[in-house]
Amino acid sequence: MEREPYRLKDFVFSGSTETLENILKSNDVLFLIDADGIIINSPKKILGNFENKYGIKVHPSTIDRWDILSEIAKINGLPEDVVATANDEWFQPEPLLASQPYLHIRPLLKRLINRCGLENNYILTSRNPGLRDCTVEWFNRHFPELSNNILIRKDVSLDGGDFKVEEITKRARDHKWVVFIDDALNFAKQVVESNIENVFVINVPLGVTRPDFEGKNLLVLGRYPTGLQSMYPLYHLFDRSHNLIDRPSI
Repeated sequence: MEREPYRLKDFVFSGSTETLENILKSNDVLFLIDADGIIINSPKKILGNFENKYGIKVHPSTIDRWDILSEIAKINGLPEDVVATANDEWFQPEPLLASQPYLHIRPLLKRLINRCGLENNYILTSRNPGLRDCTVEWFNRHFPELSNNILIRKDVSLDGGDFKVEEITKRARDHKWVVFIDDALNFAKQVVESNIENVFVINVPLGVTRPDFEGKNLLVLGRYPTGLQSMYPLYHLFDRSHNLIDRPSI
């Protein structure tokens, strides 16, 4: 566990925590949470595999997108076949299944489920349809209570961002508030720009990326500590709220 001095406000890039705290006063909040980059630390596994194979260390805190490995392979003069296939592990079950949960995500999910109920907590992932089985298996291993609450694309031709906007729009009709949590800037931006009044977006951007957009229902958090892909600011954001009244533990 981290021991560095910590203040949440130092890790809020933009937006208001008060807005979220007011939303959490409602008894009708649905959480839609991204898998890779928020719950599943697949970046650590896949970047680690790349280092083991080619001796090139790529720290998650230094990159601006997860599909950067082909570019890194090219810059480092690796063979063309390596450049062409460097990003393939993102679409293979084995490394995804071998990935571990992020630090602090387990107590966060427990808190959200206790607060709003299992029926109001879903995984929203843009993974390819062919990865459904391994995604369900991963959740069965680590968070079995959520393995039936996974929303994943059924059609690979549907853009990942469009898929997420579709699902969020549909569910926002049936809830007072929807809270969407994602690491991808492009997905967060698409949802913010869809202007759904009752959707609040929490973005935890990867590496060196920072949002170039704003929204009244947008909160952007950093990582803690620098260089560690931990979800502590996200956990602390909810843990510190006096508005959370937990249900009996699951």
